[in-house]
Amino acid sequence: MCIAAGGWKLTEVYIDGEKDIASDLSQYRLTLTSPSPATDTTSSFSRIQVSGKTDSGNWSIKNNNTILQLIPSDASKEEWIIESLTPRKLVLIIHRDTSIKEGPSTIEFVLEPY
Repeated sequence: MCIAAGGWKLTEVYIDGEKDIASDLSQYRLTLTSPSPATDTTSSFSRIQVSGKTDSGNWSIKNNNTILQLIPSDASKEEWIIESLTPRKLVLIIHRDTSIKEGPSTIEFVLEPY
């Protein structure tokens, strides 16, 4: 969890494989607080969405370090596939069931530290 902890800014978004060039990504920030003690498996996060809306909650790494789980305080759950994670780049992918919810089926976030 320690390598993922820190502040991340959104630099690129891909929607169903196509780069999204229409959205202003400059507001988006995701801050993953380091767990304390370091052996904890859950910690807190705060986020500013592209829209400027803010939320916060808890985060953890699941499924043998392949899933970043965000649980905002509204009790919804987001499970992002960790495509890659280095100290300089985090790539997250979410797959959505478009048979029950309209919109894109795959969203990919490319984030860098801020």
